[in-house]
Amino acid sequence: MDAFPCENCDRRYRYQRSLNTHRKYECGKFPEFKCRLCEYSAKLKGNLKKHLIRMHQMGESAATREILKAFANC
Repeated sequence: MDAFPCENCDRRYRYQRSLNTHRKYECGKFPEFKCRLCEYSAKLKGNLKKHLIRMHQMGESAATREILKAFANC
């Protein structure tokens, strides 16, 4: 049962800390982490890493290197 609803969108969370993370990093924010291999973009760096591993069949260390390359000039 998801007991913690976000008052700004339709998302619900099981834990208060998950709702707090959503409010701080996701809700109302534009995706700033863009995949250099496709059109995907994410609001969280960890979600981009998961995308690289799942969709582009990268290993975990290769995905980490790809993220570091993408943001080296920031």
